[in-house]
Amino acid sequence: MVSVEAVIETQKSLESAVMLKMKEFEALLKASPSDKDKVPQVRDEFESFKKIVWSILSLLRQQIGEVSKSLDQQEARHRSKYLLLCGVPEKPDEDLKATVLTLLQKHLGISNLDSSSLKSCYRLGAFAEGRSRPVVFRFTDYGLRATSWRNKTKLKGSSLVLREFLTKARQAVFHTARGHFGIPNVWTADGNIIVKAPDGGRLRVACSDELTTTMNQFPNSTSASKASAVVPVGCDLSTGMPSTSRSIQARSKRIVKGGK
Repeated sequence: MVSVEAVIETQKSLESAVMLKMKEFEALLKASPSDKDKVPQVRDEFESFKKIVWSILSLLRQQIGEVSKSLDQQEARHRSKYLLLCGVPEKPDEDLKATVLTLLQKHLGISNLDSSSLKSCYRLGAFAEGRSRPVVFRFTDYGLRATSWRNKTKLKGSSLVLREFLTKARQAVFHTARGHFGIPNVWTADGNIIVKAPDGGRLRVACSDELTTTMNQFPNSTSASKASAVVPVGCDLSTGMPSTSRSIQARSKRIVKGGK
């Protein structure tokens, strides 16, 4: 199955090829000295053709963008059942599930855990010498997931970091938002990125279009300069997926309630 990223790249290549050919034709049209009476007519027909082609390409870009958003939303809903634990030492022949349960009991104060509490538990990514891969795990009971997420502040001072298992696109949005609004003013909740704006309001963003709208609304965040000098602690999974729906200006959703 062809990935969305591959479709986006194909669409971009198609746009570039079409625009290049149009520019070449325009150059030839302007340089043609013969049959000057027909040149204005040909030029008008070409401009009409160019508008039609561009409208088709714009529609294609918009549709790809909407499909990308829909797929990201579906993946985000699935990933919201999981949590990501960074900083767990990696050892040969490790009993990863037992290790994670022990760490959660010790650091988060959750006592009612046993081997049946985790539905799945595995390392993320390929093995690399000298580094410990983050651990992705899912509870059988969503209530345990909620309790663990509420107690994540108890990990301060340790080598462990508990994060939500964001999609690649949302991970990229998350880091960009922190760079603009400041690390203390951006966090995640159920796969969504929550931004505390300079006016005190809380905004929910899920894609690059929504973040762009929010950043345009607050272009001079007072926390931006401080955030740029701080490196977030924990694992960096951001590779990002480019936004293709440039013609759509999505509105950020206001959050009435919520917390860090």
